[in-house]
Amino acid sequence: MRENITNAVCPVCGRKLGDHVPDMESLLAELSYDGKDIRIVTPEVVVEADFDHALDEEGFSLDEPHPLVAVIKIRFDSSGKGTSYEVLQIIKGVNNG
Repeated sequence: MRENITNAVCPVCGRKLGDHVPDMESLLAELSYDGKDIRIVTPEVVVEADFDHALDEEGFSLDEPHPLVAVIKIRFDSSGKGTSYEVLQIIKGVNNG
């Protein structure tokens, strides 16, 4: 499900993001990590995931890392398992530092 992620381009610096965009598995793990019960009630969910663009496509540190937000659509089957994942948009994030 990472095929549409690897072609995503950073809106700040124009470089490819590669595998640095959060994937479905990490998003679902983060949602359930805080110990709260989560129930999927609609088959399609759009989420925003904050992340930092700190590495280039080859994994080297950027001179000027910057925050980004991935807008992501996740579809679920009737058991609540994620079945598809689509990056809708990558936008500039807010620097909280």
